[in-house]
Amino acid sequence: MTVSTDKQKSAVDSQLWRLTIKSSESESREESIDLCLKEGLCATGWGNDDIPHLGTKNDYLRNASPEWEGKRGWKSSSRIMMDRMRVGDFVWMRDLSGTYYVGQITSNFFCLNKDEYNRLNLRMSRRCMWLKVGTEEKVPGAVIRSTTQPNSISKIPNKEATIYSDFLYAKIGGKQPTLKISSVESVFGLLSPDVLEDIVAYYLSTMGWFVIPSTCKRQTALTEFILVNKNRDTAMVQVKSGKQKFEPPTEYPECSVFFVFEEGNDESLPTGYKRISSNTIQNLVLKECPAIPRLLQEFIKFNTT
Repeated sequence: MTVSTDKQKSAVDSQLWRLTIKSSESESREESIDLCLKEGLCATGWGNDDIPHLGTKNDYLRNASPEWEGKRGWKSSSRIMMDRMRVGDFVWMRDLSGTYYVGQITSNFFCLNKDEYNRLNLRMSRRCMWLKVGTEEKVPGAVIRSTTQPNSISKIPNKEATIYSDFLYAKIGGKQPTLKISSVESVFGLLSPDVLEDIVAYYLSTMGWFVIPSTCKRQTALTEFILVNKNRDTAMVQVKSGKQKFEPPTEYPECSVFFVFEEGNDESLPTGYKRISSNTIQNLVLKECPAIPRLLQEFIKFNTT
């Protein structure tokens, strides 16, 4: 497949995107994801059979626009794929097993129109070099939270997560990162929900509170885990990332103290609840907290020394 490429832009100009392969059948989704990985594609639907295979933006606008104009999701997806996305941008994708991949866009927009692509509804496309990252704990929190976006291709507007994607892509690919910033303004776009919970648990351990491992259960809505101190006091904790908000339970739970962390919220809480401030966690992470993944530690050290 031969497609024209722009001159690679610097990472400082890079944008961050999330590709979600849409299909009503999991088998088709798996095939689509495998084909994108195998052939180096960032592709989505909204095709037209009159467009030549490897057709250009003008080919697409002339043939597909009349068919899809006014259809929900088409305008946003087509604008991103044709105009807003650029060579050098980073894209994230997750397969059905929960494994994440980060890719870098390497070509202009082009159209796919052959049997296999049409069957899987892979039509609007760009070339993309994919690298395997792994499971959720290695992925920026802003990327994980982007799964709520309804469109098949959507922007992730987080500077730190964009720069970290460049760092991960370089490290996994055996190269040197191309961008270094003067400071990390906010670490929270970098932290997965599980890693954030680990950091909060580590912080509380420095305050004399220790997690009871058997209480770390995902189906427990009231608390992430239960902690104890040397006086046999018990504590509970809720950790809210992104735009999630803490809602105090109707009745105060059976514990000595209830810790609360909400990203970006340091307002006072009712009696019995104790807030862990965003600055406390931010500073802890920037001091190379041992609870964060190795690559994230390297990224922070790379950008703060």
